[in-house]
Amino acid sequence: ERKSRGLKRALKKIISMKQKQNQEREFFKHKMNEQKLEGEEVEGKLDEVEAQVMGLEAELERTQQVVLSMEEEKDKNEGKFKRVMQELRDGHKEKEKARLMIEKLKGTIGTLTKLQNDEKDKTERLGRKMKEQMKRGGNLLEKLEEKNFELERLKVELRKEQTSRKLAYNQLQDMQGKIRVFARCRPLVSGEVEK
Repeated sequence: ERKSRGLKRALKKIISMKQKQNQEREFFKHKMNEQKLEGEEVEGKLDEVEAQVMGLEAELERTQQVVLSMEEEKDKNEGKFKRVMQELRDGHKEKEKARLMIEKLKGTIGTLTKLQNDEKDKTERLGRKMKEQMKRGGNLLEKLEEKNFELERLKVELRKEQTSRKLAYNQLQDMQGKIRVFARCRPLVSGEVEK
C-alpha cells in the first residue's frame, strides 16, 4: 500500500508536470506565431518534444495499467495465501497439499513484487525523461525570447532606415524641382453650402 501510495503521488506529480508542460506548450505556440525568423525550426523542435512527451505519456499509461493489474494479482494471491493458511489450521489431511500451494504462491508473490519494483523503476525513469524534456522546452523558450528581442531590434532599425530613405528621397525630389501637393481642397459641408 505504501508503494502504491508512492506511485499514486508520483503519478499525480507527473500529471501536474504534464499540465504545466501543456501550459508552456500553449505559450510557445503563441510566441511562435509572432516569431518569423526562426519560427519553423522552433516549431519542428516543439513537435518533436510533443511527440516524445506523448510517447512517454502512452508508456506511462501502459506502466500504470501493468502496476494496477499486478496489484490486483498480488491481492488475489494474498487472499489465496490466507485461505491456505486457514486450511492448515483446520486439518492435517490437507497439510502437505497446502504447504506446496503456499510455496507456489510465495514464489508468485515474490515474482510479482519483483515485477512491481521493475515497473516502479521504469516509472521513475519516465519521470526523469519527462523532466529532461521540460528542461529542453525551457531552453527552446529562451531561444525564442532571444529571437523575439532580435526581431524587435531589427524592426527598430528598419523604421530608422525607412525614415532616412524617405528624407533622402524628399531631398532628391526637392533638388530636382518636382512639384508636390501639400494641401487639397475638400468639398463643402452642407452647413457651409447654406451660408
